[in-house]
Amino acid sequence: MGGGRFRFGITIRTRLGLPQQLAALGKASGLPKLPEIGLSLYAAAATPKPAVTRLREILLEELSAVIATASR
Repeated sequence: MGGGRFRFGITIRTRLGLPQQLAALGKASGLPKLPEIGLSLYAAAATPKPAVTRLREILLEELSAVIATASR
């Protein structure tokens, strides 16, 4: 009832691609610190196609940059 009626909601997500109309809550919000999570990327083939390999490289580069920025 509350979320739709008052247009308020809280969700867990990364800051990556966070829409401008949303705000990231920090330590001052009083919410508990979230645990770290693992991230896995699997390929269906032992030797993936070049496009799959390139996608993997892009994801790793972008996520590494975001993680490095977030940990500062």
